[in-house]
Amino acid sequence: LPYFHEALSLSQKVGDQLGEANSLRGLGEINLARSELEPAQTYFNEALSLYQKIGDQLGEANSLRGLGEINLARSELEPALTYFNEALSLSQKIGDQLGEANCENKLGKLQVKLEDFDQAHANYERASDIFTRIGSQEGVAEYLEGFASLQAARGDYLRVPDTWSRAAELYEKLGMPKRATLCKEKSVAAEILKRAREK
Repeated sequence: LPYFHEALSLSQKVGDQLGEANSLRGLGEINLARSELEPAQTYFNEALSLYQKIGDQLGEANSLRGLGEINLARSELEPALTYFNEALSLSQKIGDQLGEANCENKLGKLQVKLEDFDQAHANYERASDIFTRIGSQEGVAEYLEGFASLQAARGDYLRVPDTWSRAAELYEKLGMPKRATLCKEKSVAAEILKRAREK
């Protein structure tokens, strides 16, 4: 966090608007990861304005996706849908495949909350295809995590434990123990539920 504040201050001093925007978005990402949604929203909005001013569409798409994530975390689903769709459209326009896959993944999570499971499935499948094609293992892990939630919401209890387990394995390989542990715990809980339903 101090790094981004220092970078922001320096960028503002020398009039580097791209550096300023990148620093603001970095602060937004950190606050979002900490679930500090109010400051995150402020930083993303300021970054978005600067990116639009200087014509940086990659930064604009990433900021829009960040704002969508904030709305999703607040269960403000319609604004989140708008932000994610705008970010997706921009990512596709500029050929940012990772950004496109991240948007599809977030849209899948959102559609699960809206209980549009067919649309969620389509979003997740597109995310999986892109993550796999570009070799993003972290993306694949995040897809598996989301897809497990879709399976659970659909009552597909036979497949849920394995999907959580596959996500846990990938997170372990990537050196992300907290995410791995969370997925393992969900896999165990899903296995218990599966066995209870089989009786």
